[in-house]
This record gives sequence, C-alpha cells and structure tokens, in this order.
Amino acid sequence: MMKVKNILILIAFSGVLSISSTDSIKEFSHEEPQVKVRLAAYNVLFGNWGVPQRIGEMLKPYNFDIIGFSEVPDGNWTAQVGELLGMKYSYVGSISSANHEDKFKSILSRTPLSNMHEIEINADGWTPASMVGAEMEILYVQIDSDGYSVPIIELYQKKIGLNVMSPFEVASGCDVVEIGKQFPDLVMIGGIDKRVLAQDKMAIDKHLEYILRALRKRGGYIPTCDHGVPAEVNLENYLYYRKRCVELGS
Repeated sequence: MMKVKNILILIAFSGVLSISSTDSIKEFSHEEPQVKVRLAAYNVLFGNWGVPQRIGEMLKPYNFDIIGFSEVPDGNWTAQVGELLGMKYSYVGSISSANHEDKFKSILSRTPLSNMHEIEINADGWTPASMVGAEMEILYVQIDSDGYSVPIIELYQKKIGLNVMSPFEVASGCDVVEIGKQFPDLVMIGGIDKRVLAQDKMAIDKHLEYILRALRKRGGYIPTCDHGVPAEVNLENYLYYRKRCVELGS
C-alpha cells in the first residue's frame, strides 16, 4: 500500500530557498509524522563542473530524493543526470540569470512533480533572476508480512523504499521493541501478542508496559494485535487492552 504526501520545493539561483509540506497526513499518530527527504543543491557553473555522467556518478551514492541545480545548461542536461540516478522527473526553468548563457535553474526528483513554475525576480545589478518551484509526491510504502519478517525489512527498504510494516507476529519471534532499535526509521503497526490478550489483566499489563514504555519514546508505532483477534479473547480483556494502550501511550 502506498500513501502520498506533497512537498513544495523552491530553488533560487543561490540554492534551496524553501521546502515545506503542503498537506497533512495523520494516520500514524495524533501529530503530523516527520517525513525525511534527502535533498541536495548544487551550482554546476554552466555545466563546467562536469558532464552529466560525471555529476550523476558523483551524486549516486547519496540516494537523494530531490536535487536543485543552479546555473545548468538548457535542454536535457538535468534529465541526463536523472537517468544515471534513477530520477525520472525534472523541470528546467526558462530564465537564464542576468541573460548569461546556460544559467538556468532546474529540479530533479525521484517522484512525480506537479505545479511546476518559475518566478522572475528583477533586482538591481542582477537581472533577470528567478526561482523555480514544484510540488513533489512522497510515497509511503506499507507491507503486511506474516511470520518472522525481520530478514526482509532491510531488503524492502533498499529496493522499494519501505516505510511501514505490520503485523509483527510475536509467536514467530517478532519483538517490536528490538526491531524498533534495529530499524529506527521504520513505522511499525502490530506486535501485541494475541495469545497474551486471552490471559488475565496482569499479563496484559506486563506485555503492554514492556512494549509501550519503550516505543512511546521512540515513536513511529501503532499498537495493534499481531494478527486477527482470536475468539479466545473475551470482550472485557479486549476493551481493557485498548484502554491500557491509550493510558500508556498518551
């Protein structure tokens, strides 16, 4: 499952002017979750700092999500860098700073761009100048994996940009406290042992305190049952478990 968040970027001739959220996703907590975006700004001096292939190879190890280029050549220079980086989306402005040759601004993105635009700025001693802007989509990738899911987390993070995983079955060996330490950027859903919910309230308290006291500090966690709630869990126990989640998590 993928969810989308829009980010607004403005690139000025001197670098990144601003980056901000244009909407709000509150699925993971009562507050808007943090979104980590790898961002770079680079002035390539009319392309004299290197051909697109060289620039792409230099930037490739950093796995950027957005790159703002200043003083880029017109045409497909930016797109050629994107081909090497696996970044298919680009926008190049049409105003060359101070009427110099090949001093355009451009945006390169890993995800689709929308509302691309350029704002002309006429200032004393340096005219025309401009800023380019666009909105980009940030994808949330969620995977539901039964059984012991730890071995696939790193693979999915690298290959498809995994952000969210569930349900972390305790019977298979999943421990969301330890997994949270190993993968601090992963949003986790689940990890509450359904077998414990069928026991008494003391067992439920002990289990929830172990998990929620640790993950409340960490964040990025939604406490839910580690699979479907079985018939062995009576309504009283279930309501008690939910009540304690609110108390320990707030």
